[in-house]
Amino acid sequence: PAPATISEIETDREKMRLRIDLEEFLELVAACGVELFAHGLPVRLEDCAFISNGVPNPVEIADALGDGIYVKYGHAIERGIPLDDCLREIHRSNMSKLGDDGNPILRDDGKVLKGPNYSPPDIAKVIYGE
Repeated sequence: PAPATISEIETDREKMRLRIDLEEFLELVAACGVELFAHGLPVRLEDCAFISNGVPNPVEIADALGDGIYVKYGHAIERGIPLDDCLREIHRSNMSKLGDDGNPILRDDGKVLKGPNYSPPDIAKVIYGE
């Protein structure tokens, strides 16, 4: 869905988006060669749950999303990673997930699955020219 104005989204869809964001963050943590612990235990995606405890605030959501992107660009800059080029390659790959009919194939919770023509992103080629 892509509404033209600020909109609420269903709680289950919100949780799916947050879960994907957490999954990607945990992949970044692992890729950096470190582990994340909470209360002395390793943080694993399957151990996490999102429980609604208030009313979503669109201004705070927009601020947090923007800050997250800003922080990720700073991380990429400090590592010399051409993030814009990587994003283009990731987008190309994500668009290859579509089904033969050009529509996304969705999991029950709304996450897009890999279609029959999927090709993974070649990030090594982007950053090393391989």
